[in-house]
Amino acid sequence: MPPLFDCFVEKFSVTLLLTYLLLKTSLRFWRSFPDFKTAVPELDVYVKMEKKCSHVFVQGICGNCGCGQRIDTICASQLGYIHKDYNVSIEDRDRIREFGLKNMLEKKKLYLILDLDHTLVHSVRKDQLSPDEKHLWNETNSLQDISNGSLCRFDSIKMITKLRPFARTFLKEVSDMYEMYIYTRGSIKYALNVAKLLDPGRNYFGSRVISRDDCSSQEHGKNLDKVLAAENAVVILDDEKSAWSENRQNLVIIQKYYYFAYKNKNVTPFASMKDRSESDTGLIVSLNILKHIHQMFFDGDVDEDFKNRDVREVMKRAQAEMCHPDRRVQAEAFIFS
Repeated sequence: MPPLFDCFVEKFSVTLLLTYLLLKTSLRFWRSFPDFKTAVPELDVYVKMEKKCSHVFVQGICGNCGCGQRIDTICASQLGYIHKDYNVSIEDRDRIREFGLKNMLEKKKLYLILDLDHTLVHSVRKDQLSPDEKHLWNETNSLQDISNGSLCRFDSIKMITKLRPFARTFLKEVSDMYEMYIYTRGSIKYALNVAKLLDPGRNYFGSRVISRDDCSSQEHGKNLDKVLAAENAVVILDDEKSAWSENRQNLVIIQKYYYFAYKNKNVTPFASMKDRSESDTGLIVSLNILKHIHQMFFDGDVDEDFKNRDVREVMKRAQAEMCHPDRRVQAEAFIFS
């Protein structure tokens, strides 16, 4: 077994690391071990503590090397979904992405950013249920009672959620090819409830759940700034093109999924709409497209270094193939941005 300081220490929790940094009154320990390596949790991404400060911020102040640098004096990215006080310099975030990319490519995996509302689920508040739907509130299991059901009531936030058909199959199969994030403009309480519904065993997302609580009030859309994933290996699945103005080359659009009548412009009687929603195949089509992108990205010599490949270029080629008359896929259900 190689010496501790000659290899990356695997599976450290960032929470433990930050707690350790907070409790440690003397920072000389870190200076004494300039090659000590730590890991960001559940991301399979590793950070090497070098003599040059990498500015790991705890409560606004660098807790890495004792430089005293404050977060408001350096360009930094807030990663509250990992830890509420965790911020990292842009430079260090990019180094984390580089290490993570190497790790993912060795596993032959890419990254997948998943929207929630109208992509994987449809949710409404209790007071948004139509008269024909109000009975569902009392007939639906709460999160504590649900096992394999697709309709769930969240009592704590007064919301009811319907899983899109094939959502669990989709996540299970995609997890072999992609490391997944949830990215929603919903609240953190809502996001964590839906994540628990989709992934009760925390096998797919871990702590990788980004919500509007992780974004500033000035941010109206979504971007990859808070995602610890190299952009050349990221695919985004969302029903809103306008949400990703900075990353449209990474984006695949899926048709909106509706189950409840609220804000559904194609309002139909509840029974008819329910039947239509259950026949939705958006995630099945999406799964096939994601498989194709993954296969195209990793196609070639098994010994080849894939780090110079760009999934955005792969997606362009895939789009051209799918638009070919001989290979036209259900365009009404699934389109590239």
